[in-house]
Amino acid sequence: MQCLVLSDELAIDLPPVTLTWEKKEDPIKKKVEGSNSIFLDLPIYLDKSRNSFVGFWKFPVSKEVSEQNWYQRGVAIFLSKTY
Repeated sequence: MQCLVLSDELAIDLPPVTLTWEKKEDPIKKKVEGSNSIFLDLPIYLDKSRNSFVGFWKFPVSKEVSEQNWYQRGVAIFLSKTY
């Protein structure tokens, strides 16, 4: 499984993805055994204005970087490139 790693770029394009709803009683494990990633709740917004919040997505991120670092950088997922 590929995961997000920190970058010095202001924004990066992700490959196309499919989002699916998941039952609350079937949570994704916080850590994946034998993997170099953990799942972190990242906010999803409709666009870069961050005015239209959609929800959170458990996204695989490098466990070599602290959770605090991701949040300090304001990492978020945008469904559209437009403002």
